Amino acid sequence: MCGYSIEDLIWRDHVLSPDNTFVVVQPDEDDPVWFTSVAVLDEGGYEIVRRDTTRNEHEVTTLTSIDDIARDLTSWMAARRISAY
Repeated sequence: MCGYSIEDLIWRDHVLSPDNTFVVVQPDEDDPVWFTSVAVLDEGGYEIVRRDTTRNEHEVTTLTSIDDIARDLTSWMAARRISAY
C-alpha cells in the first residue's frame, strides 16, 4: 500500500505531471453551474479556484499540499453532485 487514496493519485497524475500546469473539473453539461481548477504557481504551490453559481460561491486560495487539495476538492465536488439529484 502506498498510503495515498485514489483521489490523491488522480490529482497527482493530472496536476503534478510535467506536461500539465493546470486542470479544470466541471460537469459535462452545456452550461455547467460549477467548476474547480488547480494551477501550478511559478513561485511554488497551487492556486485553487472553486466556483458554484447556484450557491453564489467564488473562492480562490493557494495551497502547497496536493494531498490536502485532493481531499478538499473531492469532498467539494461530491457535495455538488449529491445536491444536484
